[in-house]
Amino acid sequence: MIDGNMLEALGLVLECGGFEKAAKALFISQSAVSQRIKQLEEYMGQVLIVRTSPPKPTPAGRQLLKHYKQVKYLEEDVLSRLISGTEKKYTILNLGVNADSLATWLFNIVNKFYEDNTVLFHFIVDDQDETHKLLKDGDVVGCISSSDSIVQGCSCDYIGAMQYKFAASPSFCQKWFNSGIEFDNAAAAPTINYNTKDTIHHQLFKNIFQKSPAKFNTHYIPSSEQLLKAVKCGLGYGAVPSIQAEGYFKTGELIDLFPGIYIDINLYWHYWNIDLRFLKKFTKFLAEQSKQILKPY
Repeated sequence: MIDGNMLEALGLVLECGGFEKAAKALFISQSAVSQRIKQLEEYMGQVLIVRTSPPKPTPAGRQLLKHYKQVKYLEEDVLSRLISGTEKKYTILNLGVNADSLATWLFNIVNKFYEDNTVLFHFIVDDQDETHKLLKDGDVVGCISSSDSIVQGCSCDYIGAMQYKFAASPSFCQKWFNSGIEFDNAAAAPTINYNTKDTIHHQLFKNIFQKSPAKFNTHYIPSSEQLLKAVKCGLGYGAVPSIQAEGYFKTGELIDLFPGIYIDINLYWHYWNIDLRFLKKFTKFLAEQSKQILKPY
């Protein structure tokens, strides 16, 4: 059985970003922290931390860090069940989400859930292809991902799909697509993407033209709300969620560049297989609420 004090030292060194900070958090000396890590490495028979600044976990250390976080969550969950009276004991749920979901449909679900549950949400935002890694590394207890690949020790539920369309402002269309939209001018016109990991623009472009240029002239704006604003301002054209742009299509502030043509990005909810009360409740609530908002299969 792994000693809890040694495991806590490992977790705090990696979470706090150093031995000295971990020592302050534990109210012990830095040498005592180092000794606990050394004892844990001897017990495991391998190096668990790369002594860089800040320290980084080895693959084995990453697995132990995930275990440490799970144990900590279970302890906090037990405390929240046992504490009685008027004092509120909040449970923290670290969740990985994509920016588009948080900006369009997820926040309303989170808000409804919070009304009846003593939960604090800590969101880590990344592209929907990348949030999967956050769960695998133990940084979050649940995540929304476009991948249906199940992480070991976790479960995966399909929750629906988000539809994306190419949109642009009227002024942008007049400047770049005045004579119609063809492969050449669509490939040359400035585009707007969330970040370098975002592949939706390429996927939708290829669906329309059956091919895609090696490189677009791209603005990168890592904010779903500001990306849409930039498209409205005419900075470029981009693939935006239909749920976010539909109202602007109706008012004419945005133009649907290819009416009837879109791409669906399937979304999956991944979560740890541990008995966390609020994680189980949120999983059930998310499944019920997302059916009313997202596209089914």
